Amino acid sequence: MPRIDAHTHFLPDGYRAALGALARLPDHSTDALLAMMDRFAIDAAVVSVSPPGVFHGDAGQARELARLVNEHAAALRRDHPGRFATLGVLPLPDVPASIGEVAHGLDELGLDGFELFSNVAGTYPDDPAWDPVLEALDARAAYVFVHPGPPPYARPLPHPDWLYEYPFESTRAIVNLVYSGAFERFPNVRWQFAHLGGTAPFLAHRIASLAVRAPERTGAGRRPRLPAPAVPGHRPGGQRRGPERRAHALARRPGRLRHRLAVRGAPRGRLRPPAGPGPPRRGRPGADRRAQRGRRAGAPAGRRPVSVSHDGRPRRPWT
Repeated sequence: MPRIDAHTHFLPDGYRAALGALARLPDHSTDALLAMMDRFAIDAAVVSVSPPGVFHGDAGQARELARLVNEHAAALRRDHPGRFATLGVLPLPDVPASIGEVAHGLDELGLDGFELFSNVAGTYPDDPAWDPVLEALDARAAYVFVHPGPPPYARPLPHPDWLYEYPFESTRAIVNLVYSGAFERFPNVRWQFAHLGGTAPFLAHRIASLAVRAPERTGAGRRPRLPAPAVPGHRPGGQRRGPERRAHALARRPGRLRHRLAVRGAPRGRLRPPAGPGPPRRGRPGADRRAQRGRRAGAPAGRRPVSVSHDGRPRRPWT
């Protein structure tokens, strides 16, 4: 069974040079990426640009960086067939330029989808101003990977954003998309949320409770909504409204949600690991004994079974 990494990053040299003073960026060069994949026996990967994204107050620079990143992504997949599915980035908050980049990236460059950040300069993906961009993505049934970015407020503690701000940024994006009705209005978009959806699976019941405890704060003021039903959270006949139905799904099965937030709508048909033995499988001391125990337990020799635990995380394979 091929081993696929659904979330890793690349860093074009031009992107790194443009943002050098704004962020401490890791080594995500192509050589480093391929070396990491070989080290952990990863056959193929879905790659996107590393945060903090392309917009830092200059719309012109954002357009230039988005085009640079997207052309680098297309070249990466072209130069390494079967190893990568590549995601582009959009020059938000420039809506017309972003719509043009959707067409350019999918129709001309052949990208596999796009990465959206949890917010751009304080604007989250559910904002009505961005609806035309989501409409363009929906029209192409695009794969959209939502990655957390730096939060739009001063940090109260001197910790790096990735320590806990990123998981809560993902949660903000998910909650806003749920209660704005974006999942219902753009049903063809294939969403994926980084890091198993941040804290959303663990706060699912609390997130769902907003529709009952404070329905006036679920986004009804920003978009036309149906009149409030006689029974909170229900329409006549017992059918919930779209955002409320989605919120209740969050609460009822958070374990299943972890898996869906992690893998729903992954790029299809792009990742075909090259024929042959593939990258060497590096084992730890005792790997041979674990493999023998696995075969004695009924695992066919020569196969690498991979299972997924109840929370959506892959369990350690036998070899």
